Amino acid sequence: MNEEDIKKRIRILINDKFEITGEVGDTTYLIDFGLGVDSVSSLEFVVALEKEFKVEIDESEITPDILQDINSVTQYIVSRL
Repeated sequence: MNEEDIKKRIRILINDKFEITGEVGDTTYLIDFGLGVDSVSSLEFVVALEKEFKVEIDESEITPDILQDINSVTQYIVSRL
């Protein structure tokens, strides 16, 4: 699986989770969709990522930098695969 495939799958998760109808770009701030580091939404998103990519994510590693945008989430997932 390459980075573009990962980005597509993350984009689908975001669209499904936050019911986004428009395009979410690679550098769109995810906080704009209610994805805050301490929010329930962020935990649900992390669980969705774990299931989608079959990775284990330690909640203590989740920082605003990782959840900033699709690019940063992709880089984090790539480091876990």
